[in-house]
Amino acid sequence: MANRPSGRRPISGTTRNRRDIVARPDRPGGRLDTTILDRGILTPRPIDFIGNIFETKRAGHPVVRPDDLLALRVELRNLTVQPGTPPMVKKTGNAAAYLILHFPPQAITEETFFQEAPEGMGAADADSTLPQKPDPDAGQSSETFPTHRTIRALIADESRLVFKVPDDAVIPYTLEGILTAVQGLEPKVAANARPRQARIRFVTSKLLFQPSVMKAMTPARRGAMASFAVSSLRIAQGDSGQSTLMRRQLSAGAGFTDVAELRPKSRFPGVVARPPRPGAPNATTTAIEIPWRLILSPHKNTRWRHAVAPVTSPATHHTELWHSRLVAPDADGNAIEPPYADKRRTLRAIWAKTGEGSTSQMTPAAPDSTALVPNLAPFRMPMDDFDRIQIAHLSSNFAIPSYIPDPVDTNLMMMTALGGWLDSRGAWLPPGGFSVEEWVHRASMARDHYVKVVYKGFLFPFGHQVSLVKVSERKFHNGSRKDPVPPATVGQQQIEQKPGNTAYLRQRMLIVIREPERTYTGANLKSNDKVNLALQFPFSRIRILTEVTPNLDDPKDSDIPPYNMLQKFFWPSVNGQPFKFQCVGTD
Repeated sequence: MANRPSGRRPISGTTRNRRDIVARPDRPGGRLDTTILDRGILTPRPIDFIGNIFETKRAGHPVVRPDDLLALRVELRNLTVQPGTPPMVKKTGNAAAYLILHFPPQAITEETFFQEAPEGMGAADADSTLPQKPDPDAGQSSETFPTHRTIRALIADESRLVFKVPDDAVIPYTLEGILTAVQGLEPKVAANARPRQARIRFVTSKLLFQPSVMKAMTPARRGAMASFAVSSLRIAQGDSGQSTLMRRQLSAGAGFTDVAELRPKSRFPGVVARPPRPGAPNATTTAIEIPWRLILSPHKNTRWRHAVAPVTSPATHHTELWHSRLVAPDADGNAIEPPYADKRRTLRAIWAKTGEGSTSQMTPAAPDSTALVPNLAPFRMPMDDFDRIQIAHLSSNFAIPSYIPDPVDTNLMMMTALGGWLDSRGAWLPPGGFSVEEWVHRASMARDHYVKVVYKGFLFPFGHQVSLVKVSERKFHNGSRKDPVPPATVGQQQIEQKPGNTAYLRQRMLIVIREPERTYTGANLKSNDKVNLALQFPFSRIRILTEVTPNLDDPKDSDIPPYNMLQKFFWPSVNGQPFKFQCVGTD
């Protein structure tokens, strides 16, 4: 098991040379937190130590089955083992009883190398009137190729599955008995790890209107409210996109109920139920760290399926790797086996751990738009804290006003002693303060192979809705099995080929146009009921012909002082030149 070295004696004190401290992180004391060095105070960073699951200080008893590489640590909470042949596990005391399976680390994050557009694609291609169709497997610039075959990586902490044990349960205290029992037990999950919620299809007029406000209106004012429906339909027919949403909101008048007030009440009269929010899981809550630093959890109606004894092929005499896979059985116990899709088999990101060098912190409360900033510390990887924190809130924060979090659809979730498998996709309509629209993740045996994160955004200065797509894919290095090998030519650059057939994670970014056309007319497009914004702009309509950009240059190289927000705010460029979007304007 890969372990992170423990820290030496911590150091403390004061300093006047901030540059020297930042430049020497290898001094005794481990990595340093430099967030308060401006005040002259030096504080050591807390040690982040990943231990071995078989350490004697950890709760539970380790068990290993070499035939199929099963490796677990079994923990009993409020359960006692009664002697016998075999010994039996029974509940003791009045507190809730849990059976916990601790797994080795299920995820590894690796250093990812940025991939840009090949030479010859960029400003020159923008002169074409045809929509841009980039090649997703296009080449890379020379500096994106790793100069060494050993890359940096970080391993996750261990994961655990927690199961509720009924009062009358009697479980054989053997490996086969434990594995058989947990397949039928209900998982103990966090409060925000809920199944998919059914959305309200019909809303009565009593929920939409405020009677007290309606009574205070004059008859003429109440009659004018009927025109709201006609105005809304006319706006929807005229155009689409963000401008439509804004105009529909502006067309509503007094007397309409705020949607935030439609939150369901609890079963206690006069008491509003407190909706669950993300929170760090305790020791008796299911917590699966796949991918690195993101804590996932299924809902209580799911179950885990696995082989009780080693499975050996009679034809090849090979024994398969022991694994436990997530299923969602119906009321009759029937389940659709992965990797086939099942709308009931969902996950939620209940919490996110922040990584090393993070500038964002995970909190139960939803952050504002300025609190989350992308970062590349300690190195570029498929996901950063900016992604993980948003995914946690978007999938499991039920306290965000006027927002219903959707879970993550999961084709495959599987856990083994050698790492986890994950094939999932989450999609959201992000509320204010968030930008992640989609998250797709595929990982095998703890290693990421395809990760896509899509962000909502707008083009300056016209305000068209777009999506910034960040894709990280494992691609084979352009190498050869023979050594030595001659250099290869990519574009006009010579790139040294490496022996072997290694596969690195490549990351590329591109922009997809979601709102090709915007209309800048309409009497409802006003500010403070005085200024007609449509009269401030010479064009009544602008259409963007470009559908998709080529692979963009790294946003961190975009210079927009004094901001340093990486992909949150940047000039889209290709091969060092600003990318030219094709537009048609109507005057």
